[in-house]
Amino acid sequence: MLLLSCASGRAESVPTPAQGAAGGVVGPDPAALSALALDARASVVSRSEALMTLGRLTGTAAVPIASACVRADSRELRLTAANVLGAIGGKDARSAVALQLGSETDPEVRVALQRALAKGEP
Repeated sequence: MLLLSCASGRAESVPTPAQGAAGGVVGPDPAALSALALDARASVVSRSEALMTLGRLTGTAAVPIASACVRADSRELRLTAANVLGAIGGKDARSAVALQLGSETDPEVRVALQRALAKGEP
């Protein structure tokens, strides 16, 4: 784990590549990334970065975490989650985006959600 200092003055740990048995880099831990993305005590920047990395690493396996983040209080995290869900695509991602679009009030987040839906159209 790498400790970062954030604007709140708290140190936060960010999952980093681990050493494998042979000394090679294994990669970020999806479970740790998931936990960080969902941790309301962590900075929005750390949560967003964890969510983006998780989406790139695990694809559709990140949909439940991104679906939770798209409903977060933080506008910035909702924007990130909309983009991640749009990049992942698929039925479950589209369902989460459509559900949030029905209740989203922030204009910029609504646009991101609409773009995420449009990415999955033929």
